[in-house]
Amino acid sequence: MVSTDLRLRFDDEFDEILDDLREISYFADLASIALFCAALGSARHHRSPRTKGSRDVRIQLILNIPGAASFMDAIALIHLSSESDPLSAERLEERLGLLEEFANGGLSLLTQMKNSGHLLSAAIPAIISDQVRSIRRNNE
Repeated sequence: MVSTDLRLRFDDEFDEILDDLREISYFADLASIALFCAALGSARHHRSPRTKGSRDVRIQLILNIPGAASFMDAIALIHLSSESDPLSAERLEERLGLLEEFANGGLSLLTQMKNSGHLLSAAIPAIISDQVRSIRRNNE
């Protein structure tokens, strides 16, 4: 059982984009936004450490999303040192920190898209379609 006190925190600079994303019907809540943005940040190799953040989501809410725990473990195996088991309970906060950096990185990328004139409601399906095409090309 994961401690319910652990939280992924969003950097305050992303408050406006978070509000915009909450208004898009693709996302049920902040947990789904966090997971999507972490996947985007990870896929685009874009991490953004949080400097200050008052908005957050409990890690348990994220991990309740099907596949979220496996995703978090996968990025930990790729990005964390293997001096000790990256998937051990002792390194949960480290895994959460990594997920947080990728989530904020994804928010940064979405902010850039929005600032360059893209509508988020159109950009998000395009991002997903591009990723699916990329995966299909790599599997051929």
